[in-house]
Amino acid sequence: MVADFFIARVAVERAAQISRLLGSWRPDLLLRDEMDVGAGVAAEAGGVPSADVVVIAAGRFVAPDLVRAPLEALRTRHGLRTGPAHATLRGNLTLEPVLPGLRDPADPLPRSAVPVRPTILDDVAALHREARPRTCRRSVYLTLGSIFGQESGDLFPRVLAGLRELGIDVLVTVGRELDPAELGPQPPHIRVERFLPLAEVLAGPDLVICHPGSGTVVATLALELPSLLLPLGADQPWTADRCAALGVSRVLDPLQCAPADVATTVLDLLQDGTTDHRRSRGPPRTSRRNGRLISPTGVRGRRRGRPRSSRSGSGRSSRSRCDRRTAR
Repeated sequence: MVADFFIARVAVERAAQISRLLGSWRPDLLLRDEMDVGAGVAAEAGGVPSADVVVIAAGRFVAPDLVRAPLEALRTRHGLRTGPAHATLRGNLTLEPVLPGLRDPADPLPRSAVPVRPTILDDVAALHREARPRTCRRSVYLTLGSIFGQESGDLFPRVLAGLRELGIDVLVTVGRELDPAELGPQPPHIRVERFLPLAEVLAGPDLVICHPGSGTVVATLALELPSLLLPLGADQPWTADRCAALGVSRVLDPLQCAPADVATTVLDLLQDGTTDHRRSRGPPRTSRRNGRLISPTGVRGRRRGRPRSSRSGSGRSSRSRCDRRTAR
């Protein structure tokens, strides 16, 4: 999928579009997500520095051997020399808004990658500063993402069936394309919405059940919330495997899990966290490691040098585990 779609198709279109834009307007920096390879190629060809933002939290989604041919063809078309795929996929600077240790050590980032504090910490802290009503009941947030939820079959009904009789509040977001009414009538303690801001839905729950999309997983781990992962596609299986290996999440097979499996796992996870974090912890506190991460607004001074004509393929070893400790 990455080679045939993201490189051979999307990257080709994006490189052409961005090249036309850079012909009439020259920015000081092009900022892109790491999968927007075409924008990076256009920037390099146009002599504009670029920075890529990590959006594949655990890595391993892009196999250099598989993307080499379409990537070399794209670079040649724009007059760039070819080289190792893992190097030419990156910009002048890589920004990593991912918790330390989450990325698989088998797919390291460049040594020059800059860790960035996950913005969810500040977003949720701002919500906690507001006067917000709290409930004594335990609560769960359920999402399958805005894309994969549309193709999840009966997964929503199975998960809700497992949660319905547990005596907990449940908030569900199904995405803008699905009608909450499609899930049928729900009891008062289960609320179904199309969309709510991530900071709002993560400011209060005791547990998150989700597709392990990188953004949701990073936010959940940053807030030290326990999670149950249901990998559906794209990079989610790798993210789920990494979280399971680190012991920071539980994983169920979305095709095979029954309501009873969901209920048992949720009760186990809630029992592990016997103290309600919303009452005992209050606003999220920054972990010792996160406290040293640069904020997004502090990245401006980190851009180095001129656009390069070649890239280094050196790797950076990931730390062995997620540091989930909090500053006391």
